Amino acid sequence: VLSCLAVGLLIAPLWAQRLTRPLQDIVARTALTTAGKDSARAWPRGAVAEFNALAADLETMATALQDREQKFLAIFNASPVPMAVVDVDQGHRLLDVNLAWCREFMRERASVLGRTELEIGLLLPAQLDRVFAQMQQNPHGVEASLVRGDGEQILGQVFNREVTLPSGRLMIWATV
Repeated sequence: VLSCLAVGLLIAPLWAQRLTRPLQDIVARTALTTAGKDSARAWPRGAVAEFNALAADLETMATALQDREQKFLAIFNASPVPMAVVDVDQGHRLLDVNLAWCREFMRERASVLGRTELEIGLLLPAQLDRVFAQMQQNPHGVEASLVRGDGEQILGQVFNREVTLPSGRLMIWATV
């Protein structure tokens, strides 16, 4: 009896590790997918049917979410209207801009993301508070003098819509 117990105590951790490895791989793959770093390798499978079903369901869900994200990015970038998405809770830091915005304001996308309108010089400091106050009161368009990357000032009508998500408040700007 003691020898069986000893063999069982030695084998149990190895067997448990073998059974849980696919679950650990599924959790790691889910974390990568959630972070937007999905790899081309297949979702892990193992000896436990429930883990395989979970992996298949997560793979289907991840594919659907990635397809939806690609669709919305295509629509966002295909729009001929300059658009920007800003994080309201982080001082209006730019999270994304579309291709029309980059062309209109003569700025590289990578050089503006994570920065505010004031930091990149899009809005003049004297009008910043006025524009934000008017945006809060009138989402149907605020007239503002905007500065392009070459320093030229242009007069634009800025339309905004605030969206509240579980992760925070975003504002979408469209400029004409």
